Order: sequence, then C-alpha cells, then structure tokens
Amino acid sequence: MAVEALHCGLNPRGIDHPAHAEGIKLQIEGEGVESQSIKNKNFQKVPDQKGTPKRLQAEAETAKSATVKLSKPVALWTQQDVCKWLKKHCPNQYQIYSESFKQHDITGRALLRLTDKKLERMGIAQENLRQHILQQVLQLKVREEVRNLQLLTQGTLLLPDGWMDGEIRRKTTLLLGQTGVRENLLLFLHRISIIENSIQI
Repeated sequence: MAVEALHCGLNPRGIDHPAHAEGIKLQIEGEGVESQSIKNKNFQKVPDQKGTPKRLQAEAETAKSATVKLSKPVALWTQQDVCKWLKKHCPNQYQIYSESFKQHDITGRALLRLTDKKLERMGIAQENLRQHILQQVLQLKVREEVRNLQLLTQGTLLLPDGWMDGEIRRKTTLLLGQTGVRENLLLFLHRISIIENSIQI
C-alpha cells in the first residue's frame, strides 16, 4: 500500500522539514529530531567519562532535544486549555471567542471537530474570522499528528484507553517494535493526508 505525504517532509532519520498545509507554513517544535532506534540499530555503550561542566551541560541539552516534549494531547484539553490556546492564537478577538467557546462548552476534542457551520451557529458571523479560527485549528491538528509521529519514531506512543469509542479513562503506553513503528508511521502519514484534504481553507 503506497501512501502519499505531500506536505510532511520525512527522511530516514526522522522529521527534518517544516510541514506545509495548503500554503500555510508551519514550523514544527523539535525540528530535526533524530530517532536513535532508526539511526543506529546496534546500540553502543559509551564508557563513563568525566567532562567539563560545559560539556556535561551540552550533552544534557542534546538529550533533551532528542526527545519529544510530552504535552497533553489536544483531545484531552479542558475549556481552560482551549481558552489559553485561543488567547495565544487569536489575541485580537479573544474576548468574543472565549465567551462563545465557554457558552458552547468547547473542549479540545470539540475544538478539533469545529467546522465553518458550527462556528457560525456559535455566533461568529464574519467569514474571515471563522476562516482564521479554522486555519489555526488545522495547524493544531497537523502539530498533533507530527507529535504522534515523533513519538512513534521513538517507539512509544501514549494513547488514552477508549480513544476510538469516545471514552477516555486512563492512558496506555504502547511499546512498538521496528515493524510496528513502520506500519504506524504509514497510518499516521495517511491520516495527515486525509486531514489536509478534508479541511479546505
């Protein structure tokens, strides 16, 4: 099965290009992340070395940049998290949006499912404002998919139980072997392609 990923730059070392969605440039946090399991299948143990404080600090920073920042998945965001996101991405219209989003109980999961019609029903009458929100939501969806891809390349993915049936109870950690990682990378690339094609802004 061939999967096309037109807007997501991948190479054997991991994600190293900004993603593009219908002409929208999106800089991805953690660009250039390398997966050690993909880069080098034979792990080598490095003997303990005492280094200068600067060297130790540089090594610690390198280790930090090689792992994905584990933030809460958007689907688990509360109303308060959504309002923080709104304040950051729509600062000029924040007061109007936040009241409307609170009245309609928009959580992270509902945010990801917003459409032009839903925003209009929520009282956001100007089309350009609705399109701006939808553009920001699209970028959020792409970031979320990239985050999942990065976690997959590291061999670990945190998923809430019941994700598919709409129930979120507790988090489950999946440890994936090399074959599972490749299959899931293809699945996520396909999902990104579907998201980009389904939301035409």
